Amino acid sequence: MKTDTPKTKKFPRPVKVLFWLGGALVVYTAVGFLVAPAVIKSQLLKRLPAMLGRPVAVASVKVNPYALSLTVRGLAVNEKNGAPFAGFDEFYARLKYASFFQRGWAVQEISLTHPFAGLVRGQDGKLNFDDIAATLNPPASTPATASKSALPLVVIDSLHIDQADVSVEDFVPPTPVKFKLIPIHLLLDHLSTDPKARNPCSFTARSDTGEKFEWYGIFSLQPLQVSGHFKITGLDLKKYSPYLAPFASAGVTDGKVDLDANYDASLGTNGPDLSLENGNVLVRSLSVKSSDPSETVLTLSFLSVKLVQASLGKKLLHLALVKTSDGSLLARQNQDGTINLLSLLKLPANSLVAPPAAGASQAPWTIMVDEIAVDRYNVALEDKKPPKPAKFNLTGISFDA
Repeated sequence: MKTDTPKTKKFPRPVKVLFWLGGALVVYTAVGFLVAPAVIKSQLLKRLPAMLGRPVAVASVKVNPYALSLTVRGLAVNEKNGAPFAGFDEFYARLKYASFFQRGWAVQEISLTHPFAGLVRGQDGKLNFDDIAATLNPPASTPATASKSALPLVVIDSLHIDQADVSVEDFVPPTPVKFKLIPIHLLLDHLSTDPKARNPCSFTARSDTGEKFEWYGIFSLQPLQVSGHFKITGLDLKKYSPYLAPFASAGVTDGKVDLDANYDASLGTNGPDLSLENGNVLVRSLSVKSSDPSETVLTLSFLSVKLVQASLGKKLLHLALVKTSDGSLLARQNQDGTINLLSLLKLPANSLVAPPAAGASQAPWTIMVDEIAVDRYNVALEDKKPPKPAKFNLTGISFDA
């Protein structure tokens, strides 16, 4: 008796293809949502401490394989003593599917939320990240040959940094300088490494003392060129006065500065070039004391400078107006014949400039001032060199030139 063996049912080819695609989709989903985040987090925790020389913590990593996005939350880098060094609350990046069908990388968005950093310069002049720079840029064993390789094509629809927090501590000046910039916002739309691309950008920041920094412009990467408008409001001169110590024994005890201008900067084959146009500088409530804290040598209530153009390439400085009012000046000849105002300056030992080499030609700077206006100034003149010192005051000085 003959028994019929059951025949294995064969699925049609389209069904097999669907099975394979379904299995691949399951694997892709599992790897994307479950495996990739664990691998990325472990690699961050493994490589970053060795690269930065500091302990690193990462709260979570999330990958969405369908959105082609990566999210890293709670990255923190601490100093070896446990103090915060740098980090961020969240990093988010999302690729576009067009990256797989066109030349170059197409990125829909890159965002960084609340990045923070603590920058410190010690009394020896070393920065707290010098060791990181040395690790990332080791000295080359053989001289590197310059290459003009083009940057890979990358197009980013939106790149933005929000609520950044940077603290700065500088212990090099005789009086340490400490300040914070918070919050910092940076926005770049349609960023591209294409040499023909002109990339719009904006930057705003505010310091812990109310200073405001704004920058709007357009830049290109090849060649490196940037142009636009910048504005600084309420710059506190007293806070940055310690940086004058190498150049003057005077100290700024009060004063605010506002300044803005259109700018155009480039780095070409002939070196860097910088041009400023249509600028304004406003100084308010300036007070300068000598090395004797009880002696004020200069005060002014108001100083306004209107800039037409300042060009590094043309060696040109053109001012439309210099106007000041309600100021005072103390000028004195000391018993040894020195002038107090000149004595405030600290000239370096090598201040004498060597004459140019034979055949070398240097174009001089051209400085033009269209108008100078001084209103209601008082000048105190003292001469302590004669046996009988002299002293007299000039009040209410005003003139236009």
